[in-house]
Amino acid sequence: MAGGARPLDTGERGVLDLLLVEGEPATTTPDSNRVPEIIGDEIRLAPGLGRRRGRLHLAAAEPAGYRVAAVTPVPQPADLDVVRDSYDRVADNYVDMVTTTGVGDIRTHPWHRAAMDVFADAVGGLGPVLDVGCGPGTVTAYLAERGVDVAGVDLSPRMIEHARRLHPECTFSVGSSTDLDLAEASWGGLLGWWSLFNLPRHVLPRVLSSFARALMPEGQLIIATHVGDGDVRRTEAYGGVPVRWTTYRWQPDQLAALVERAGLRPTAELRLPADGPIGPTVVLVAQRER
Repeated sequence: MAGGARPLDTGERGVLDLLLVEGEPATTTPDSNRVPEIIGDEIRLAPGLGRRRGRLHLAAAEPAGYRVAAVTPVPQPADLDVVRDSYDRVADNYVDMVTTTGVGDIRTHPWHRAAMDVFADAVGGLGPVLDVGCGPGTVTAYLAERGVDVAGVDLSPRMIEHARRLHPECTFSVGSSTDLDLAEASWGGLLGWWSLFNLPRHVLPRVLSSFARALMPEGQLIIATHVGDGDVRRTEAYGGVPVRWTTYRWQPDQLAALVERAGLRPTAELRLPADGPIGPTVVLVAQRER
């Protein structure tokens, strides 16, 4: 098998993201309908995401006539634990800022709200939506109010505690954008709303590829992030709380190119000038083709 993969030995067990195909290379067709017959085992639901589809449990050897194409895992950032701890520390101050001043609340930013409204209308009838890096769940709840079937996930356990407290009607779980185990073509929409700028430059393209794979045909991705050149290393944030993270800034054209290389088609872009300490920003919407 290509890429160093191998069939499981008889009696051996494993957990893989996979694509089952049947036939000659020139005429291969998906055969997901026969998964229970071929594998004879269960599908594990992703923790905390309810009915969302998860990985397949495999037992024994690879079925004759089928190839297993394993998905390349996303590399884990070297500073993942440090970034998680930093967001845990700032969570209380950040939530206080959002709830008392409206800063960070999408409802107080007309252009951001307009972009999110268009996104909500586009994904409403497609399927479930996942807010990746949801923080305290402000945008997750906003989408839920608009009738979107949405859940949130965030790296910071403390942020998720706040999200569950503030928005008990929504579903939230703890997880990293680099390790989400998203099943192929299972999501109508994905958000990277101010949540991907801490990903190193060699990691973001792989995360975007995993997002593209996870979207249904015509599924939508919306990203908001900082615009600029070079990286900014932060040592404090939100009221002087000590943190250690890097903000990786991109030019809009660079970000659009990354999204295209991931397999998505950019459909809308909103460039905004500096707004106080935030600096210039971009909102990018992209779609998976049929």
